Amino acid sequence: MDSLTQKVIQTQGGVSDLRPLIKEVGELAYRSLAECWGLGRDDIHEIFADFYPKIPTIIQRFHYTGASFANYVTVCLKYSLKRYRSKKLTSVVVHGLEHEAVDETAQENSMHDFSTQPAIPNLSLLSTGVPGKFKEKRRYHILALRYSWFLSEEQISQLASKLDLPPLTLLDQVERIRQMLLPRHVKKMAIADKRSTCLQRLYALRNKVVAETRPDRLEKARILESRLLERLERLRGQLESLSMLPSLDMIHAVTGVPRTTIAGMLQRLYAKERRRLGLNN
Repeated sequence: MDSLTQKVIQTQGGVSDLRPLIKEVGELAYRSLAECWGLGRDDIHEIFADFYPKIPTIIQRFHYTGASFANYVTVCLKYSLKRYRSKKLTSVVVHGLEHEAVDETAQENSMHDFSTQPAIPNLSLLSTGVPGKFKEKRRYHILALRYSWFLSEEQISQLASKLDLPPLTLLDQVERIRQMLLPRHVKKMAIADKRSTCLQRLYALRNKVVAETRPDRLEKARILESRLLERLERLRGQLESLSMLPSLDMIHAVTGVPRTTIAGMLQRLYAKERRRLGLNN
């Protein structure tokens, strides 16, 4: 039996103090998230911020059957990761299609309802088959430009072949749109860094509270935790508001196609996808 498992059993029996063990398990969990599943920094912090308060319960529920406590923590982390990914996927399915903020006049907004656009970049519309008719290919061309930021060079080449476009023409259009989106991306990265720092502060605060006993300091910690959670929510909203899908103006700038025509093309394709997924009702 390894030392960590022994500490857990001793703690369950009231022999050892729970607080240092929580910190040790927290460090183990964080290392596992950082090293084992190839997660991004924000994903690691989000999962860990949700996992950390559950550590005392995990310790108490552990039942030694020959497997180490570290293995049990790994199982719990896998469940947290699965739940986290499921929550993100559910958010996409439930919300389905988002209303993207596009710089248009009020009249144009009333004419073109963008509530039927994908909530996250979803390239499924680009891979549902080779469009045959000229009008259909033209719509998929616009859709490809819509996802310019997320396309790889290989995808661009494949799409150009499917759409009977010169590869360099599509690549040039994609690169022009990416240049227009670059300031938005820089802003998103700055907000993401702020959110990551906020998550780190939240983790440090919760780690500190474990060893705190004075009521006045605990109350201050609860107030600070509430503020950090509110800030995280604000930053999350700011990130979601900065879509990396180009506006109609950007697509118009590289194609010359009128904005109203672009909107109509996208609406038809999104409606087609909704019917395919059974999301019309």
